[in-house]
Amino acid sequence: MELLTAAAHIRELQDKLNSTAEALHHQKVLNQHLQLQISSTSQECTTDNVEAALTVDKILQQEERVPGLFLYYTNLKYPTFVTVLEFLTCQQMPAYSKKRKDINMMDPASQLLLTLMRLRHNFGVKDLAARFCISKQSVSEVFNAWIDHMYIMLGAIPIWPHRDEIISNMPAQFKSEFPRTLAIVDCTELKTQKPSSLKLQSQMYSDYKSGTTLKGLIACDPMGNIVFVSELFTESMSDVVITKKSGFYKLLHQLMVAGYIKEGDSIMADKGFTIGSELKTLGLHLNLPSFVSSGTQMSQSDVDLTQKIAANCIHVEHAICKTRTFKMVSHCIPPSIFGSINKVWTVCALLTLWQNPVLKKK
Repeated sequence: MELLTAAAHIRELQDKLNSTAEALHHQKVLNQHLQLQISSTSQECTTDNVEAALTVDKILQQEERVPGLFLYYTNLKYPTFVTVLEFLTCQQMPAYSKKRKDINMMDPASQLLLTLMRLRHNFGVKDLAARFCISKQSVSEVFNAWIDHMYIMLGAIPIWPHRDEIISNMPAQFKSEFPRTLAIVDCTELKTQKPSSLKLQSQMYSDYKSGTTLKGLIACDPMGNIVFVSELFTESMSDVVITKKSGFYKLLHQLMVAGYIKEGDSIMADKGFTIGSELKTLGLHLNLPSFVSSGTQMSQSDVDLTQKIAANCIHVEHAICKTRTFKMVSHCIPPSIFGSINKVWTVCALLTLWQNPVLKKK
């Protein structure tokens, strides 16, 4: 009797086990089916995102209806964009610290397009995430990686021409008045949001701008092409101090050793750049507007020289204005990008060299 009871119990347990196994198999099949549906849906969403994302081709397709759209978005004409892209990707690609699937779906042209659009128009991260159908984190990842890459690649290009090339391409009027002046220098201020640090606020405050700013030095040749761009400094530094700290004199010395500059050549600057003694040490001259002491009158020759220098110093202002067409440096700079603003500033300045010259030879 006990054996029959035990056998019945075993059969009952066996039936439960079989039922459980069947249920588990059914659930496994169901899970696999759901997983295939999720994968298919994800693939469809990814495909939809790729199709909806802004691309170079989509902008070019709009060129017939909106002429100049590509230049508007990037500050570069399309053929120049292609040349820049080929140069930046000829040896290596920007390095990403994280593996993101949405970034992997973007080709290099789209990544560079995103970077230039942020530089040109200061588009926010959310805006670009929506335009390119990627996450906000991926927008930041792409932008930061390309800025680092462009800073290295563009910064490695020698941009100061040989003196013979500068002189041969000078505008006729400039050449007749200042035949051995190879560069014009000036400083510019970039307005920033007020940092939280009181000490930094004090260091960055500009009486001229009535707010906090960063200040950088730019030098251009007589054609208006940038030949030197410094890092950014706090406004409390004078033009003279910034010129010294920027490494400008060190560069001039290296250029003289290489024969790109000769003793007796000149640098032009506006008032405030009392750097004549430093240039004289290098064997160079300074073309600077004449100063007038209180109660004295400027001679006619000094007046004429001052007017000529003022008229030609405008070339460096044009070069600075070209850099400021990138709104990321011309708009008020938030403290959140202070860590990368030097690279952004330098990249914007160097990108102007891929545009048309400010002046045409006459």
